[in-house]
Amino acid sequence: MKVAIIGGGPAGLATLRFLAHTHEYFPIPPIEVRLFETEAQIGGTFAYRVYEDAE
Repeated sequence: MKVAIIGGGPAGLATLRFLAHTHEYFPIPPIEVRLFETEAQIGGTFAYRVYEDAE
């Protein structure tokens, strides 16, 4: 199975990791996962926005 993930933000990265490791927990063949991101780096809003109240 091939899956395309659009966007390298937090949700896209979590989905990528989950799908890449799914075959370790379920009796299915490995899933080929590709992540597509328009920016030069991944991270979505975490890479470009400052969260003042975050700890």
